[in-house]
Amino acid sequence: MRAAGQRLVDAGRELYSDRAGFFNRAAIRLGHIFERQGVCAIPGAVKNTRVVLSATVTRANIFGVVKSRVVNTIPDLIETAGGFLQGHIIEFKNGLVVSYLTQLEVQYVNAVANGIPWYVVVRNGILVTNTVQRLAGLAGGGIWIFDPAMGTFRPYP
Repeated sequence: MRAAGQRLVDAGRELYSDRAGFFNRAAIRLGHIFERQGVCAIPGAVKNTRVVLSATVTRANIFGVVKSRVVNTIPDLIETAGGFLQGHIIEFKNGLVVSYLTQLEVQYVNAVANGIPWYVVVRNGILVTNTVQRLAGLAGGGIWIFDPAMGTFRPYP
């Protein structure tokens, strides 16, 4: 009986893993589409594909052990040939909630260190944490909403 129960548990884990993988791949695909639409809506913009920003990030784990590591990031746009975001670091985010992730931390640190405004662009209805909003403002940038259907940008409320 125990072996049959274990097989059932293993099958459930495999099914959950397959579903989680499917939904994760779908979310990544939607994020790439949103990013591509946003880049195309900015005149002269070309998607950045190179790792150009890095910073040392220090974190304490749940046991209090502090570790530092160098983290690289590929911002979606660094400079555009025209439009309202000229000469800025721009990151498109399509998740339900945008929080201060390591990727955004590295971009913020580099923006401040180099005096380059940093923007995070989201879809309407996305929640952006107060930390990200505050730091984008401190970096001389801000949060913008992109409407893919209209191809327009507006400030985040």
